[in-house]
Amino acid sequence: MKERWNVILSTLIVVVILTAIIAPVSIYYWNNTYDPVRAGYIRITSDRDFIRYEFPGSGTIDDPYLIENYVLNSIVDFAIYIESTTKCFVIQNCTLTSIGDAIHLEFISNNGVIVRNNSITDSNIGIRLCSTSNIEIRDNLFLKNRYAGLELDSASNTSIVNNTILYSEFGIYMTRYGNSVNCLFENNTCAYNYAHGIFFEHFTSYCTVKNNVFAYNTLSGVSVSSSYYFTLIDNYFLACGFRTILEFGYDHLTYTIENNSVNNKPLGFFKVIKNENYTEDIYGQLIFVNCTGIRVENHNISYASIAITILYCTNVTIRKNTCNYNVLSGISITASENISLINNTCNFNKGSLIIRESVGIQIFSCAFVQVINNTILNNTYGIFFISYGILIENNTISNNYYGILPYGYTWGITIIKRNYINANYYGIYYSSIDNGLIAYNTFFENVGYAVYINDPNSQENVIHHNNFINNNLAGQDTGFAQAYDDLGSNYWFDELNSEGNFWSDWQGSGSYTLDGSANAADLYPLGSVVIW
Repeated sequence: MKERWNVILSTLIVVVILTAIIAPVSIYYWNNTYDPVRAGYIRITSDRDFIRYEFPGSGTIDDPYLIENYVLNSIVDFAIYIESTTKCFVIQNCTLTSIGDAIHLEFISNNGVIVRNNSITDSNIGIRLCSTSNIEIRDNLFLKNRYAGLELDSASNTSIVNNTILYSEFGIYMTRYGNSVNCLFENNTCAYNYAHGIFFEHFTSYCTVKNNVFAYNTLSGVSVSSSYYFTLIDNYFLACGFRTILEFGYDHLTYTIENNSVNNKPLGFFKVIKNENYTEDIYGQLIFVNCTGIRVENHNISYASIAITILYCTNVTIRKNTCNYNVLSGISITASENISLINNTCNFNKGSLIIRESVGIQIFSCAFVQVINNTILNNTYGIFFISYGILIENNTISNNYYGILPYGYTWGITIIKRNYINANYYGIYYSSIDNGLIAYNTFFENVGYAVYINDPNSQENVIHHNNFINNNLAGQDTGFAQAYDDLGSNYWFDELNSEGNFWSDWQGSGSYTLDGSANAADLYPLGSVVIW
């Protein structure tokens, strides 16, 4: 009997001890979980959680739950996380920071969800919307959120109004992963973001960007790709501009772009225009889509994202324009044919801290383009092209990193002749180009190789009657020669006349051997400078 009472007493003691330990822990856990100040965050995954947090309100559109006046500095992936609810709620007057998303809303489609008057700083993303609709975000300050102020992924019928978004990589990022439809961006200020003010990556439609200020966003104020029925009205761009990216030719035809300004000049957006001349210097940026027979002349455009953009056009002449100090490109030509670029100046288009690559003249997926008598100085790429049938003649190309860069597979005959190519790092850097001609150019004091060929698809090119003068520090910096060829299937001389190139460091007899594993050589080096 005594032993039985000992067992009972021991059991009671254990129960009392466990109760003393577990109960306070459970109470502490409950209190901390549903006390945002103690927990450092709010996490709601059902309608019942609003009651557990004891937020004021009843969750109706007339009496929404109020999540307000919190200061949360979260060390988890969110400060406020709400998903899969049917209740109406307002997040307001909060100061929020998180190592992840300050506010994350997901699988919410009911009306009556508002995020307003919050200060959201130093998070990875300020507000992320995933698979939501009918959300209103207004009157918030987004400051120094690392990746984006706001990110929208399949967020439709969203209103983003009167917010200030500063010092993120993207002010607002519309992701490629979901189709966001019928979103309004109005009266916002997106400034000093390190990439884009608003970036529409893919598959958005019926979105309107209206009456916003985009200032000093490094790459663009607004950038759009594969969006349909996109509207850009009454916006002000300062030291940045509007960029539309090649995807499908017909999406641009659905755009409505009206009454916007870039650097206090009109943003000129023209589509399906035939046989018109644009010669009055009144624009802060020019974009032409599906136009034929136009002439663009005498414009001076600086500090835009891209000064002049040509998309899906034919028979275009771009002449006597000055396109300096733009971020991405001076002149960009895409998916067009029979284009002439003559006597333009494209200087100091210098990229940014995020994208260090900028282009004086960019030619992508085009056919039959002439680049003649242009001055192209101090860009990352002087001339960058992936196209068919390119003529580059009589240009001055200096102080770029790459003077001329054919990139990817460039097909058809490419002719580069009579250019002055000076003080670049590489004069011409060949990548995937064959059957090209490089002739009668002067390469003078380029820091690296004047001509560099190492791509296996760069074959059967002919290089002759060029002047190579003191390039690659006269063969002293890297290797021993002024040019480089890894393939051995290119011709560094005119085979018909047995005449090669002038090399300032040639010893006066024998061939001139290039650097590269192929031991390619100019078999007929010239003894005097070529005059052309």
